[in-house]
Amino acid sequence: MRTGDAVEICPQIIMRMSTGDIKPLCVTIIAESTFRRSAAEHLTLTNLSVDKSFDIDVTIVDRSVKKVKGEIVTEEMHAKNTFEEPECVTVKKFDRVQVTEKGIRFTIPACSVLHLEVRQNACGE
Repeated sequence: MRTGDAVEICPQIIMRMSTGDIKPLCVTIIAESTFRRSAAEHLTLTNLSVDKSFDIDVTIVDRSVKKVKGEIVTEEMHAKNTFEEPECVTVKKFDRVQVTEKGIRFTIPACSVLHLEVRQNACGE
């Protein structure tokens, strides 16, 4: 998978049209966004699958990875914070990122939002 690629499940979800026609409905399962701030690339990924984790390989062009810091929100699909259990769904440290020759590799769990801050060496460092 390359940065920017989307994983789609088709046609596991079926949509019935008001005309009575049945059509497969494609749903993007992994959504991502990236931005650069304070000498770091920030990647945010969302896994909408309720039961599947996905292995992700990110290629970083013209730089090598120096350090990765991550945080994640993940829990089963029906989890929620309540007055009785205000800490059921929380942000947690995510340290399961492997630095590779070309970038980084990790597995994003089902039902999760993952933020990674990737610090890089300049070209040739």
